[in-house]
Amino acid sequence: MLSDNGTQFVWARSVLASVSKVHQTDNAILDYCAAHNIQWSFITPLAPWQGGIYERMVGLVKGSMKKTIGRKRLTQEELQTLTTDVEAVVNCRPITPLTSENTTVLRPVDFLLPHGNSSPGVFRSLENDARDPTYRDPSDTHQKLLKYWEETTAKLDNFWTIWREEYLMMLRERYQTTHKQPFSTEKRPPEVNEIVLLNESPCPRGTWPLGVIEALHPEPSKVRTATIRLSNGKKVQRTVNNLFPLEIRAKADAITATAATVIPTSAIRETFSKAVTKRKHFLPF
Repeated sequence: MLSDNGTQFVWARSVLASVSKVHQTDNAILDYCAAHNIQWSFITPLAPWQGGIYERMVGLVKGSMKKTIGRKRLTQEELQTLTTDVEAVVNCRPITPLTSENTTVLRPVDFLLPHGNSSPGVFRSLENDARDPTYRDPSDTHQKLLKYWEETTAKLDNFWTIWREEYLMMLRERYQTTHKQPFSTEKRPPEVNEIVLLNESPCPRGTWPLGVIEALHPEPSKVRTATIRLSNGKKVQRTVNNLFPLEIRAKADAITATAATVIPTSAIRETFSKAVTKRKHFLPF
């Protein structure tokens, strides 16, 4: 575990250490931590940039929630509900691949609920029921409950749209060159067998389109398009600016185990000329 030197963290570690000394007869927790090599490490004091990755994530969530709520004042129950749903959205993001053979990835939620799906269901508006011949007017309490759910779901959808865009931009910035210029060159080129996020739109809440790079198509100066194998086995072509690396990269030897497949651009230039001309200024790779 890695954390900053917050007072609550330092105090918690001291308490755990003192408890372990008092209850030396019960070493189940200590044995478990030793067997799994679990340690509590702190970043260097007065060096908050060393925890940049999680500080950046906290900033993204806070900024997205502020934009979602705006000037509206939420009740305690509304804020708790929205925060819980936001927690589910953030913890279901893919952070690192489990294997280079397919698009199976590890998510933060998998540490507590392996392969769990914490995405809320899709809400069906009351207007659809009102047009139904068999529709019966529900009680006032029932209507208020459904209206409350509809409003909460709308806020969560708005948060998803804002946070997903900001999160993809964060991944893009991590792989840009340190030189600030209008057209940023790639710091690390994409690689065959690498699992990447696809910028597909529209994208349902909690859904992260993933794919495996199967081939790269070089332009005269650099790689700008790639062939992607989706989770359903379908192969598509996408420009590099629509591909985003995961937070934690797989081992280099696992990615480069298969030699890179390079396809001449002349055969596909006409097909993807529109996609290439629509590329954004900043490339993720």
